[in-house]
Amino acid sequence: MKNIVKKSFITALLLALLIMPIQAVASDVDQPRYSSKRHSDTTIHIKFAEDNEVSLTNGQFVSDVGADMHQVNAKFNSLKIAKKTRLFTASPESITAQRTNLKKKVGGANVPNLNNYFRIELNANEDIDSALALIKELPGVSEAYAEPLAAPPPISPDYSPSQTHFNAAPQGMEIAAASNYPGALGDRTKIADLEYSWNTSHEDLIDSRQADTKITNGTAKDPFSDTNHGTAAIGLFNGDRNGYGVNGIIPNAKLHLVNTSSTERGWDVANAISVAQTKLVGGDVILIEQQAYGPTGHGYVPVEWIPAVYDAIKIATQSGINVIEPAANGSENLDDTIYGTSFPSGKPDSGAIIIGAGAACGGTSIHSRMSFSNYGRRVNVQGYGECVTTSGYGVLNNIAGQNAWYTNSYNGTSSASALVAAVVGSLSSAYEYQNNSVLTPLQIRNLLIQTGTAQSTSTNPGNIGPLPNLNAAILSFFIGSTPDTTAPTAPTNLVASLKTQTSAALSWKASTDNSGQVTYKVYRNNVLVATTTNLNWTDIGLARKTSYTYKVLAVDPTGNVSASSNTVSIQTR
Repeated sequence: MKNIVKKSFITALLLALLIMPIQAVASDVDQPRYSSKRHSDTTIHIKFAEDNEVSLTNGQFVSDVGADMHQVNAKFNSLKIAKKTRLFTASPESITAQRTNLKKKVGGANVPNLNNYFRIELNANEDIDSALALIKELPGVSEAYAEPLAAPPPISPDYSPSQTHFNAAPQGMEIAAASNYPGALGDRTKIADLEYSWNTSHEDLIDSRQADTKITNGTAKDPFSDTNHGTAAIGLFNGDRNGYGVNGIIPNAKLHLVNTSSTERGWDVANAISVAQTKLVGGDVILIEQQAYGPTGHGYVPVEWIPAVYDAIKIATQSGINVIEPAANGSENLDDTIYGTSFPSGKPDSGAIIIGAGAACGGTSIHSRMSFSNYGRRVNVQGYGECVTTSGYGVLNNIAGQNAWYTNSYNGTSSASALVAAVVGSLSSAYEYQNNSVLTPLQIRNLLIQTGTAQSTSTNPGNIGPLPNLNAAILSFFIGSTPDTTAPTAPTNLVASLKTQTSAALSWKASTDNSGQVTYKVYRNNVLVATTTNLNWTDIGLARKTSYTYKVLAVDPTGNVSASSNTVSIQTR
């Protein structure tokens, strides 16, 4: 009965959102579904000064460089504390080693010391405001704040459908034109989506089901019990190009999913960024599909407003990883003095690419700022903030079951950021393919700005930057006469045999291609079931006493697809 009531409530809310006028897209649009509480009542994050090296021994803070910690420990001992732990879960040794290497790399510039962050869990009867006031006065404490709680994912009302991001500029992002360049489909790139709400059983997201896709940040827990927001995001960059559903911009990129919420630690974006880096290298992409609560009385803001998140982002970008961050759906001017002389809190640029939401449905306002999008000097480029077609939500094909849901109205700074993250992955991969080296995050950001389509100021002034033009960005460094449009030869001699009563072993002869490398897509009964670089594959878990037909196609790094191999059939026993 509870599930029926819950489903009825969610259905009614979604119908209400679909008919809301655009003026209703404000910072509190999701409040009927989510708690408005912004911070924990019992947990505090603290950071000690960068020049100190602090550890925990028997529940007491110890300075590894000899700083006097007696007063600090005495004050903490006066509080009712349930637990003290390090905020970042990577080993102190690995954090120190990474910091040492980065100091050499960036010429001695300030590199955040993540070892100096700690998580303080107070007893329920301890007043957090009083505890914070006491802690902020302590010598050597540079940051102290209540642990942030998860803000709801940006959700916008429905708009008239119009998918145009593959189209030519000035309306589109010239993604289709760029797809024929070697590497532009993401062959040399990994992309990590940091959020939750993924449906990894979706028919168009086969890569999301690979064994090494998820990078765990504690025990994953979706605070909003949804399966759409993340599904929509990864459909934009990783949707299979299989003749149905949607096409991802970089379907050949290695996908990773990193949960930003866990049962052990709650909403934990900073550590999610840190653990994501364990699988990434320079040139790869982190997409933080999250927004944070801003100061009281103000709307949602980019997550780097949180000190630990800012420092984790800075570590990632200093390591050469491209971090994509939504500007957030708060209608906020990030140049407002409440955010400091520069966002956030007067700190230097974190190196992330911050994305605003631009109009995309056509008319005179195209590429103008959407009214709900934050804006300001720190926002670098825009993406489509409306009318985006992708997987999930069920606005399209909603009678076919959740695993075949699609939408033509994915919106907000979420859709904008996912699109730009895919463009960055394509650009980074194409450059590495061409040059055997990687662009820095700042170089990629500057390329997007220099080659993009200018923002319109016809409505809703406030800087959100240009719309990226992927083809123009790649052409700025592409060397050669024409992009690759030659398809591989078809795989030959496909053979299938029963391996067990419910599994089949397939093998085939290699395709050839002018690029020298191909991947193979295996189809069972005309449905894509596997992508591999091998010349064999085993299909398991088949139904008994059932007929199956297989074929294999070859795909080169620019997405050119071969003709089909011969087809073969088997009958399980």
